[in-house]
Amino acid sequence: MDFLVDADLPRNTAALLISYSHGAVDVRDVGMRHAKDPEIAAYALRERLCLLSADWGFSDIRHFPPEQYHGIVVLGLPVHATGT
Repeated sequence: MDFLVDADLPRNTAALLISYSHGAVDVRDVGMRHAKDPEIAAYALRERLCLLSADWGFSDIRHFPPEQYHGIVVLGLPVHATGT
């Protein structure tokens, strides 16, 4: 599975996914660090990527209907989670 990692996740998330043989790209690496949620979702859809985020806004199915995407995963991480 290929993922688009949102900027609110630790910086090493894409590298971790790649180490487990998944494809992954971080929004910070494609010039979308400060992009709005709809822009990020559109990029994931266009590139056929599963969006991985800690932004609970992506869990609102009224704005991001699951059947329209290749997957949206919203993670609840501890506040002290780091990218190390």
